[in-house]
Amino acid sequence: MPRSGTVVGTVRGYGGPATIVHGKVQPADNGNPMTNSTVTARRTDGLIVKTSTGPLGHYAMSVPPGRWTLQTECSTSVTVTVASSRQVRVPLRCDFP
Repeated sequence: MPRSGTVVGTVRGYGGPATIVHGKVQPADNGNPMTNSTVTARRTDGLIVKTSTGPLGHYAMSVPPGRWTLQTECSTSVTVTVASSRQVRVPLRCDFP
């Protein structure tokens, strides 16, 4: 049986309106890390693997070899091929109106 590969990356947010937090105006996201964002990987045969980003927006998941489509709840999808015992870096970008 082939060994799993690893998909790693960072989810970053861009755009969106300025907000007020604790009485202070916070600017719109400009590449800030997205914490607690769910990253979903789907393989063509229907297998789904999920993970969440940490406090710096980083994620990592171990997946069987194959062609995977990655997406968060706010990003466009990115398709990659993961080989046995290899690591693939996939940054994800969330654009907010």
